[in-house]
Amino acid sequence: MHHKRRRKNSMRLRGWNYRAAGYYFLTFCTHQRQCLFEDEDVISYLEETWLKIPTWKGMHHFHIDEFVIMPNHIHALLWIMKSDVKHDSPKSNKVEPGSASAAVGAFKSTASLKLKNHFGFDPDGKVWQRGFYDRIIRDERELNATREYIHLNPVRWTEDRDNLDELISRMTYHLE
Repeated sequence: MHHKRRRKNSMRLRGWNYRAAGYYFLTFCTHQRQCLFEDEDVISYLEETWLKIPTWKGMHHFHIDEFVIMPNHIHALLWIMKSDVKHDSPKSNKVEPGSASAAVGAFKSTASLKLKNHFGFDPDGKVWQRGFYDRIIRDERELNATREYIHLNPVRWTEDRDNLDELISRMTYHLE
């Protein structure tokens, strides 16, 4: 008798194809929310790398909007400018080329290598928490509010160094 392996319930928005055109508010955290990004050279490297995403193979349709590198997480607005996909769900749990997941995965992989090889991060250690959180931006008001949230995040950091729980509770988590 065959037993189908149960999949963990997806937090993804049912019926939405994550390669579809639109704005995606992304948050991805360091492993165990360690404050790894406090050095100015590390921050500069991460900023430069994030900005290069649209130049990478298969990522020319991405536009980088607001983003901020915080000591233990990154907030970013990623705009998928155009897409010829319908808004139906992908048929598998694999990362779809051209999706927000593909961009985050490529960024994390690229950044991890250099952080370990050139910035002295533990070569056997983890840099990133698995997966990431996202929210699909639905209208102009939400887009502007999200831009403001990202812009003001460093100010809030000084008030509450690690209060991501409230934000993350309103976002969608999925594996890469």
